[in-house]
Amino acid sequence: MKIVFLTTGLLTGGAEEMLFKLLSRLDRKSFDPTVISLLANGPVRSRIEELGVPVYPIGMRAGLPGPIATLRLLKLLRRLQPDLVQGWMYHGNLAASLGVRYCGHSAPVLWNIRHSLYDIHEVRPLTGLVIKACAKQSSQTARIIYCADVSRMQHEACGYDRTKSIVIPNGFDVARYSPSATAPGKLREELSLSSSVLLVGNVGRFHAQKNHLGFLESARIVVDEWVRGRSEDGCPIHFVLAGRGVDSDNSTLIDAISRLGLTGRVHLLGERSDIPDIMAGLDLLVSSSSFGEAFPNVIGEAMSCGVPCVVTNIGDSAKILGGLGIVVPPNEPRHLAAGICDLLHRPPAERVLIGKESRSRVVAEYSLSAVTALYERTYRELVELSPSSSERALKEG
Repeated sequence: MKIVFLTTGLLTGGAEEMLFKLLSRLDRKSFDPTVISLLANGPVRSRIEELGVPVYPIGMRAGLPGPIATLRLLKLLRRLQPDLVQGWMYHGNLAASLGVRYCGHSAPVLWNIRHSLYDIHEVRPLTGLVIKACAKQSSQTARIIYCADVSRMQHEACGYDRTKSIVIPNGFDVARYSPSATAPGKLREELSLSSSVLLVGNVGRFHAQKNHLGFLESARIVVDEWVRGRSEDGCPIHFVLAGRGVDSDNSTLIDAISRLGLTGRVHLLGERSDIPDIMAGLDLLVSSSSFGEAFPNVIGEAMSCGVPCVVTNIGDSAKILGGLGIVVPPNEPRHLAAGICDLLHRPPAERVLIGKESRSRVVAEYSLSAVTALYERTYRELVELSPSSSERALKEG
């Protein structure tokens, strides 16, 4: 089965990473994938090509599509003759529908929506127009795949055809993200900390929705309670932040750390390639997002590493936890700090048990193999039902 994945771009991000992970696990005996990227090259392109999957960037500039890029897209679709086209992210979804409509080749079109939609007025104006255009086109799709229940409900409320909705969550490589006996010591050695130090982590790119400043405010409250309760004696607490833009060159973070009196307690690691090791080295993972999340990957990754989590109630965060860990309201540093202290004050054996149960949940519900199987089943069902599939079968017969 020939599948074209038509994505907005191939930069580093959760949506692009999930596309890569899906392609890495597709049954290549049954599926022949190709990727078309609207925007120019991004770092994920080379990783996809290393899988043996062709990638065609059509060089569309950010903004409205130009005639040359549009012609490239239509020619590619005519040449590739896919059995199915899977859109990926808003612009990729719209391009998939319009491309198939005007290229002269019939194939089922699926959309994949990777974002939440709390307020359409908070997105960029052009993206808002694309979202509204997709709502009008949504009844013409074969299926609309959402990565989160919250995302599905929000888009349906915005006019997306609810009869086409299905939810397929993000999947996690449970072999790569796994508990490690050596990771805690390795991370503390890198930070020049003793083995007795408790590490609370926050992983994510520097962006307003990740609410790093709110996390730091919570860290200040946690430290105050730790010292007041004399828990600092023999068991210091430090905070580890990793992600693109979360480094010593970030003056906003540096100023906040200084203002809050957290210098020496907060470690900014920047963008790292060894996130599984960092995760597995933590005592606790905090997701402090304040808006915009649909299905935060960082929660499932930490759970897969056997690390307990405290999360804000944004997107499907609470659903991912499934009653394990602690959920608090967003934009409430004191509530977030209380959740962190709650877990850290529990006996180590209890935290270990929560971590084990968290990993078991991810393995059972969100493993990459299980999620890929859901995609493959959806693709097979749609192609079998497709009129174009029947026409090809008659011609071949």
